Parts: sequence; C-alpha cells; structure tokens
Amino acid sequence: MASNFKHGPLLFVGICVLVCPLFYSSCHEEPDKLPPVTMEGKNTFGCLINGKIFVPNGPLGQPGLHAEISSHADTVTLIIYASNTATKKVLNVAIYDTPTLQAGKVYDLKNSTAQVQYIDYENSKSCTYDSVEEGYITLSKFELTESIISGTFQIKLLSNNCTDVIDVRQGRFDTRIN
Repeated sequence: MASNFKHGPLLFVGICVLVCPLFYSSCHEEPDKLPPVTMEGKNTFGCLINGKIFVPNGPLGQPGLHAEISSHADTVTLIIYASNTATKKVLNVAIYDTPTLQAGKVYDLKNSTAQVQYIDYENSKSCTYDSVEEGYITLSKFELTESIISGTFQIKLLSNNCTDVIDVRQGRFDTRIN
C-alpha cells in the first residue's frame, strides 16, 4: 500500500502537466467571430475594437460580463461591464433615462446621460479612454419581467493619457440583468 502512495503525487503531477495546458488554451483562445445579434438573454457581448474582436472572458471560467439596472428617484440606470482578463481590456457603458429606459430608443453616448470607459492594461502603460468623440447605444429589448436587456452600440473614444483613438464597431449585447 505504501508503494502506491509514493507514486500518487507523481501521477497527479504528470496528469496536470498533460491536462492543464488543454484547459488553459481553451479558455484563452481568440474568438474568430462576434456573437450573433440576439434578444433572448443569452449572456453574450461582443464588438470590434480597432478592428479586433473583443468578447468578455473572466478569470477561472467566469463570463466577464455583468449588467445591472438601478433606480434612483425618477431615473433608471443601466450599467454593462465587459472584461477580458486574457487580453487585459475592460469596456464599461452606462446610460441613464427618465422615467425608464426604452426599447427602440437610440441613446447618444456623447450626451451627459451616458458614461463610457475603455481600459487597456495589457502593456506597462495602462490607457484609459473615457472621452466620447461620438457614439450611440440602441436598446433592442428592455424587458424587466424577463430580466433581459439587448442592444447594439458604436463608440469612438479618446484618452487623456494616451494618444491613439479607440474605435468600437459592430457592438452587440444580449444579457440577463442582475
């Protein structure tokens, strides 16, 4: 019995060396296409950022996507948070409306009733882009009884600490509200 125990740790290490790279590569693969535009609460999000596909990917298999609604007095706020830990990028979009958010409405992201922030912390110099040059978000579906929010968006962002422009195109989301 003791001889089997001696080989147990080596066997475990051997299995980890063979299996762990498979999990790592499957979790960090770059997607080859954006998720489809849907309105069913499928917890999807994607866009092109300067021509490259961005989809959420959280740590340890978490989705990296979070949406929430809050109400204060006569104002409703939607916040969508998408992060990709593999590419070290985060995109946050918040819109406010009174008395409630409306499906089919186009929200101007340059307006004071919106806030957008894109953070790229991949390199040694972290860049934060939060000055909207132009942009919009259209809510395709806003259904509180089903807890579903879906829509499309497009944004051009500038930074105070970096010189490049972030161009976000073909944005789409279909998620459950928390």
